[in-house]
Amino acid sequence: MPSMAAPAYGFLPEMPWQPARPLEEPAPIEEVPCSDGRCEAVVAPAQQPVETCLACEELVKAKDPTVMEVVDPIVQTTRGRRKTKLCKLWQENRCRRRRCPFAHGEAELRILITDDDKSEEDKPWMHGVRDCSEVEALGSFMAPNNLQRSQRMAMRDLIQHFVMENIEREATTKVTGQCAVNLDAFDTDLDLVVEGGVDAYPGEYQTRLATVLSTVGVMTCIHMRGDQPFVTFDSCQMAVVNGRWASSYFKVNITFRSGSCPERKEVSVMQMALNKYKTQRAIVPVIIALLRSSSNACAIPEKALLIMSLAFLEHSRTHPSFYNLQWVVTEFFRFYSNFDFRKHEVCVQDTPFPLKEAESDEVIIRGFMDRVIMAPGHEVAKCKKTFTVIYNKLAQNSASDKCLFHGLVSDELVNQRNYFLGEFQE
Repeated sequence: MPSMAAPAYGFLPEMPWQPARPLEEPAPIEEVPCSDGRCEAVVAPAQQPVETCLACEELVKAKDPTVMEVVDPIVQTTRGRRKTKLCKLWQENRCRRRRCPFAHGEAELRILITDDDKSEEDKPWMHGVRDCSEVEALGSFMAPNNLQRSQRMAMRDLIQHFVMENIEREATTKVTGQCAVNLDAFDTDLDLVVEGGVDAYPGEYQTRLATVLSTVGVMTCIHMRGDQPFVTFDSCQMAVVNGRWASSYFKVNITFRSGSCPERKEVSVMQMALNKYKTQRAIVPVIIALLRSSSNACAIPEKALLIMSLAFLEHSRTHPSFYNLQWVVTEFFRFYSNFDFRKHEVCVQDTPFPLKEAESDEVIIRGFMDRVIMAPGHEVAKCKKTFTVIYNKLAQNSASDKCLFHGLVSDELVNQRNYFLGEFQE
């Protein structure tokens, strides 16, 4: 059997041994008082005339007044102070850094986020969050915590138990909707689909499940989504089964499917679309939070906002600032404030914004699996006004160096979120 030689890159040439070199003594460090007089700052030698003060993080100059002050953009990160140089990779349309320390355009040659002029009360979503952008922080603020996620999974297991014991032994219960792709908020409904079995008549299994739950004290309702009935109830009612459910509150929507399951297919397509934008997907809960906080809130469902976000990302993915989440959020609202809903649909197919067959005042958002989500015609003007108001505020905050979401996240939303988490943490 012929021997197979190992590739050359699998070996390293032997190097002759050499004695270790003696360590050189470090250059002397000059100490100068901090500019505010509260501490002593360590300043490097002349080749680095400016350094960060170790006590109060102010920038101080060396004693040589002829040396110009230079701010290192690597030290001055995106979370604070000032970007002073344009990104060369961005100018060549090649920058893919999530938090680039250099400016992407003239507009970013300014202070982005500082902690001196904004208190934690002004930006509660930044409390305890470090080393991430404000967009990512607000997205994490809106998301359910680990306990809430585990409760949703426990509810799925509980419904699976009820179904197997009382309806269909071979049935399986799956999570669908936004919870299935981890884009749910702290109060997003839990959508479940039960697969298996054949109904004797439409709605039979829904009626049987509602009867089973009522026997243990859980009050349910049966509603229609299109031509498909589904069972809904509040999770806190499960306290009659286990007292721990008393501290939870989210709606549970249960659909039965005897054949093919479009909800499962929808989750698969949704996940594939989101995998293309692993960084930019963080804007979805942020957009939902800003619209929920708006006094001019328009009646667009969260799933429709997800479709609008994906369509916009597909449309803007070649822009040089596409990896700047602050730009993506601001541009989203600017784009839809000028979007012509009369002539165009919004979808996630090959063409994000196809022309309508005929102009109309209806907002048509075509979701996954070609499902149509429509808003009443009289909401068009209200939607565009809401997007315009939010965009103007975002642009104003950016221009004035304020917190990006200053004045856009309502106290009501913050208090509601804190109430939910406070209840879970007790």
